[in-house]
Amino acid sequence: KWKLDENAIQESDFIKYQLNNTLSISETEQLNKLLPYCNFPAFKINHSILDNLSNAENIMKRKDGRFYNHHIQISNIYDLVFYIALATKNKLYSTDIVKFGLDIVAINKIQQHSPFIERVETVWAEKDGGYSPIKYVLNARYWLFRELGNFAENRSNYNLIIDAYKYIIRKQIESTGRIELEIRKNCKDYIMFDIINQIFLNAKNGQLFLCEQIYNALHEFLAGNYHYLHQYSKCCLKMCYSVSEKSKKIDYINKGLEKAKVAAAMVDAEYNKRNNENLLITQAHIHYTIATLASELCFVTQYTDISEIEYAVKFAMSALYS
Repeated sequence: KWKLDENAIQESDFIKYQLNNTLSISETEQLNKLLPYCNFPAFKINHSILDNLSNAENIMKRKDGRFYNHHIQISNIYDLVFYIALATKNKLYSTDIVKFGLDIVAINKIQQHSPFIERVETVWAEKDGGYSPIKYVLNARYWLFRELGNFAENRSNYNLIIDAYKYIIRKQIESTGRIELEIRKNCKDYIMFDIINQIFLNAKNGQLFLCEQIYNALHEFLAGNYHYLHQYSKCCLKMCYSVSEKSKKIDYINKGLEKAKVAAAMVDAEYNKRNNENLLITQAHIHYTIATLASELCFVTQYTDISEIEYAVKFAMSALYS
């Protein structure tokens, strides 16, 4: 701006083009070649510009930076529900805010965290948001993941996190009128193992024990939901990998197999009733998880049980050919 005012450069010297919130791979690679000349760390691919700026300022300890050391503020369950829901969906519509009872919370969070979180009014209402023209958008996903991960590092916060998930699932169920198909659809993102584990990001790439506690707590709401049971079984598989004691590995494998088998039976029954081919895709995913768990059981028990080997091969073939 100073050079423009001094006529040292002209407006025409700038290359103007639309800049998206997240740079493309080629844009990131080009920029990363230049950043070292500014003593600035490289940008991460697929991270938003704001995520990269925030991360860079924290790496470089730029205490005077606009985005340095910016933290979430949690004083009650509603604060946490807002953060978890936003981290899960990346954007919340006004219909979501009303459903979760977060009207005042949303206003406060926009004031606390702009531009990390923004309130956006659109000309055209979006169908996914119940045709709501207002949405709350997360501009820095990995910033929020890191913040929630730090919050979850303290195990005394587990109960509050679990209560937040129970609150979210209860509200999702209540809003559907108890229609099973709608319940599965509305709850799906909130019970996906990969999403839950990513939201509470840490140096070890997740919080497995917390995930297990969340699934345990949600059983009273979702025991009849095959998506939930399948995701629970995937959590058990990851827990098996995380422990070294043989007996604990076997316990987690058996628990995971139990959940996955029930889920597979539910999908079979649903397919026989509705004949929807999308259910065959769901079934294939479940069979793959069963095959992985059963194969791991064979490995842990050193392939001593022929019936376990035959069972693993059966589902491995099913997964491969589905």
